[in-house]
Amino acid sequence: MAQYFSDRLRDYVPNSVYCLYSGGGIYVTVHHKVFDLFCDRFKNDPEYPWDKMAKALGDAFDYLIGHMENEFFKLHPEHIGKVKADQLNNSQRIFKTLFSVHKKLDYAVIPLDPENIEIDFENALIPLKPKVINLGKRWYTNYDHGKYLLSNLLNPFFEQSYQNINKTYQIEGKQEFNCSPIPIEDIEK
Repeated sequence: MAQYFSDRLRDYVPNSVYCLYSGGGIYVTVHHKVFDLFCDRFKNDPEYPWDKMAKALGDAFDYLIGHMENEFFKLHPEHIGKVKADQLNNSQRIFKTLFSVHKKLDYAVIPLDPENIEIDFENALIPLKPKVINLGKRWYTNYDHGKYLLSNLLNPFFEQSYQNINKTYQIEGKQEFNCSPIPIEDIEK
């Protein structure tokens, strides 16, 4: 499934897809710089508040993940019940970083080749070998302009997400991102 996701995303941003093995699963990540145009477009636009647009983008990715998972299972029904794709906005979702250590297993998070995803458990064992650490020097260093990803792959899901968020804001007057009324006086704390 990870290879399928990586291949589909690389069709749109070939130099921006990065993969990790976490000890328990595989992360397929799109470089954050792909979203510079989106961020620049909405960071100061009063007509489209940033909190709403950021939520719409996250939800659009959740829809895309669900759609791609369904596509994968249509092509590979033999994997139903064996693998799953986690959505981004799961409140229990914890993001790993390169070389972080698994809390229960003797594995570290290691980079994988997005064009040929294969888990080598020996490479993930702690202590990490110098050749694995060297892979980290090149990890997450390149990225593409994200216009093609946003306008072609993500756009239908973004439109659906934006409509749903607009309904939520209009009907309930709901604020998605709550802020404490207590100001932060000592940033060190």
